[in-house]
Amino acid sequence: MGQPQEWLEGSEWLIDDILYRAETMRRRDAVTEDGEWKPVWTVMEALASTHGDDNVRLVVWFDS
Repeated sequence: MGQPQEWLEGSEWLIDDILYRAETMRRRDAVTEDGEWKPVWTVMEALASTHGDDNVRLVVWFDS
């Protein structure tokens, strides 16, 4: 196996006829505050207000 490749933000490269661009994706880009995860964020905020921010953790398991 080769070493992982790291691309600088905004780097572009062309493979065949497809242009690729390295961009940083943040949680708010993938999971919006008003999307289907809104109930989770609401519960986490309630728990944090009761128990403190440092005492609330979200663990997610994805199984294919």
